[in-house]
Amino acid sequence: MTGTPEQQGKVPSFSELYPHLTEQERADAEDRFDRYLALAVRIFKRLENDPSFPENLRTLTAERDDLIMNAERSIEKETSEKE
Repeated sequence: MTGTPEQQGKVPSFSELYPHLTEQERADAEDRFDRYLALAVRIFKRLENDPSFPENLRTLTAERDDLIMNAERSIEKETSEKE
């Protein structure tokens, strides 16, 4: 990491991240970011309270060997019959 020990671990402000934005644009960006984080927390809490969440998460994140990428870059199920 760069910077002084006091700066390490410090979360930068929107002003530091986006110095080119106007005050209104920064305020709007902060508001959108806050709403996004609130949504992420609501989703997490809903999932956390769902008793089937651990199994569903394993299913969603399991590696899939039956998917291939075709020339058009869309995902298809691999079949044993080749056309």
